[in-house]
Amino acid sequence: MADTSTHTSTHLGSAPDTAREADPFPVKGMDAVVFAVGNAKQAAHYYSTAFGMKLVAYSGPENGSRETASYVLTNGSARFVFTSVIKPSTEWGTFLTEHVAAHGDGVIDLAIEVPDARAAYAYATEHGARGIQEPYELKDEHGTVVLAAIGTYGKTRHTLVERSGYDGPYLPGFAPAEPIVAPPAKRVFQAIDHCVGNVELGRMNEWVDFYHRVMGFTNMKEFVGDDIATEYSALMSKVVADGTLKVKFPINEPAVAKKKSQIDEYLEFYGEAGVQHIALATNDIVASVRAMRAAGVQFLDTPDSYYDTLGEWAGETRVPVETLRELKILVDRDEDGYLLQIFTKPVQDRPTVFFEMIERHGSMGFGKGNFKALFEARGGGLRPGAGGVALGGGRVRVVAGGRSGARVRDCMIYDAHQAKVQWRADVARHKSRFTSRTRPLHDPLQHPPPTTRDGPSAVADHRHPHPTGRDHPAAAGDHRREGAGVAGGACPDTKA
Repeated sequence: MADTSTHTSTHLGSAPDTAREADPFPVKGMDAVVFAVGNAKQAAHYYSTAFGMKLVAYSGPENGSRETASYVLTNGSARFVFTSVIKPSTEWGTFLTEHVAAHGDGVIDLAIEVPDARAAYAYATEHGARGIQEPYELKDEHGTVVLAAIGTYGKTRHTLVERSGYDGPYLPGFAPAEPIVAPPAKRVFQAIDHCVGNVELGRMNEWVDFYHRVMGFTNMKEFVGDDIATEYSALMSKVVADGTLKVKFPINEPAVAKKKSQIDEYLEFYGEAGVQHIALATNDIVASVRAMRAAGVQFLDTPDSYYDTLGEWAGETRVPVETLRELKILVDRDEDGYLLQIFTKPVQDRPTVFFEMIERHGSMGFGKGNFKALFEARGGGLRPGAGGVALGGGRVRVVAGGRSGARVRDCMIYDAHQAKVQWRADVARHKSRFTSRTRPLHDPLQHPPPTTRDGPSAVADHRHPHPTGRDHPAAAGDHRREGAGVAGGACPDTKA
């Protein structure tokens, strides 16, 4: 992977050519995971009480945003933003309303902090990214934020956030907010470890190549492709990451099998490609799981037999086996160390988005060893998942690079060679199930460009919806720009 250690603090726009060549798309880390939800107020309460997060900022009718309400919650360096529509009055509000109706609550933006949003956007679009929002500035008394946005799989976007000149609670247009409940004495988690996307059959490599070209990301050493994991799962998965490993995106696609896989199930219920789960880093997974269980979070189960031989292949960990067995925490080990992980059940009624808690001790893997271990623990009577167990409705939920499984009656396991024989014949059939709900890689999102009160096109008159709900002040000489995006004020898609 590219080594950014010598220039991560250098402003991209003025960086030497050698630094640009070493890492053409430097990132500082994840800025926010942004959710479009039906009721942001209730979502903020749930994540405050169940996940121990702290409300820090708010945008809604009380401070000028007439169309949407957004709540910003943090825990360590992790930031979640929950946005819901109060009453749609623009194309952006209509888009959000239709998105929630079609997909349910889900992730709409994986916002990335970058040192120079203009240069990052230019590089991305020059290398084939679909531009959603050209770079623009938002300002208030706390300073200036530069934002831009590009599209990725499904209707997910990456807002590129440059906030080095800003010290406000989130973005201009957001006011500081008091916590909904008293934060726990100890953080439940500290950071976002990785975010997993599910894409249609046959498109995983396409999106892996997208991150290679557009962001200069590279594949991590561990991937689930033609190796042993395919024999025990109904998915394929690869992991792309930036050179510092601060941003990691596993990408899953369904593999050919007799039974519908969890990835197929996600695509069916979500309606198209999207973010499947978010992994949260903790330095004490035992305390985290106990606190979250006490708050009502449901985790996936693991058979006791999994722990009977755990020490033989995973070795010793800081947590006694009996505690791991009690809490159903999984273990995996590689040449660099070990990790502990566990998965929640879906956090909404649709079997779509869920979470992973992960504690790393040297290992930068994703739990690949759990494929075979859980398969054998259940005596072969399972359809395992990737990246850890994820049950729901009697089905396995699979997550990139981990281990998992659930009992499924009459389950047939395909190995990689058998799958390849039928892959070409079946890929068209699988693709056709989702073609009507998805779009080509570089097409704009399937909704019209934004309209405003003063003009038909935000591109034509430089007006963009903003979380505050105010008109774009550029027309009146104000320093703010309307841009209501999910994460960083990005407006509905307009082709760059």
